[in-house]
Amino acid sequence: MKYYLILAIFIFLSYFNNPNQLFASDNEKYTLEPSEQSIKIPVSLPYSGYGINVLLKQNDQIVLDQRDVSYQWTYNNKYINLLDTGFNSGCPYNINSPCNNLHANLQGVVPGNLEVNVIAIKNGATIASTSFKVEVSDDSYTLESSEQNITFDQGTDYGVNVLFKKDGYLILDQQNVSYVWKSHNQNMVTVYDRGFENGCPYDLVAPCPNMNAILSGKGGGKTKIEVEVWIGKTLIEVTYIDVEVKGESQPVLTTPKKPTSPPTIKPVQVIPEPTVQTNPNNTENIDNNYEGERLLRIEKSLAELNNKVEKQENILQKILSFFKRLFGGN
Repeated sequence: MKYYLILAIFIFLSYFNNPNQLFASDNEKYTLEPSEQSIKIPVSLPYSGYGINVLLKQNDQIVLDQRDVSYQWTYNNKYINLLDTGFNSGCPYNINSPCNNLHANLQGVVPGNLEVNVIAIKNGATIASTSFKVEVSDDSYTLESSEQNITFDQGTDYGVNVLFKKDGYLILDQQNVSYVWKSHNQNMVTVYDRGFENGCPYDLVAPCPNMNAILSGKGGGKTKIEVEVWIGKTLIEVTYIDVEVKGESQPVLTTPKKPTSPPTIKPVQVIPEPTVQTNPNNTENIDNNYEGERLLRIEKSLAELNNKVEKQENILQKILSFFKRLFGGN
């Protein structure tokens, strides 16, 4: 009896030191890998999409028998539709049929960035997890510069505009739109982005955002100006402008002061007024609240914690059952 008691105490202490090794378990040997870590897809038509797989491995070897394995895909359905499916004609990677829902088809809904999470489940327990990033873009949006190549002299300033369009039409209501201007070399060119002081051009609805910028030539050389357009918190499009400043190079960057009055600007050729649809785009439909993504990560963490608790409860039940058999009692 003494030896049985010592053995029971040893088992009990082993559980608290490493509960995963108390009973035969290979959960920690599993890994789950997506076929791609980062995906960029357009806003899709109902019948189109983008396919991706997840690959379950054990000790770095593909698990060929997955009859007891299923996969759970979680994502923010504001940005995509996701259909998790198997394969209609056989399984890839020499996996034995059936291969369940290790494949998914992604369809872009609205522009945005999100993370898709996938867990592998066997006999009711999570054995592996993974995630991958998805960027949804809308090819119907374009960002055009009034000039793609600009040359001006050092010590002078130059004005440039960008036009944000959807389906080829200028977006007139840009109240939820903003622009970010960046110089790739501030030793050559600094950028002052601003709106318009005397009304908006192109029949834009006031207030018009900072679609106009002043380029200030600081030193000779060639560089690029990068312009981003955002709707709310979603990056929609990026365009680049090639700039050459005539003059000597400027090795030391000095912080310029923003002019108190608009400098003399080279006239910008006004693009002919486009035929504008009454309401070509409703930017308010693009919801860029990333709260959903944060909640998904919280839900994932809670699910994993819950699985661990359930596992430990099962192990404790087995320990109690062992003690009952060992010492008797109900």
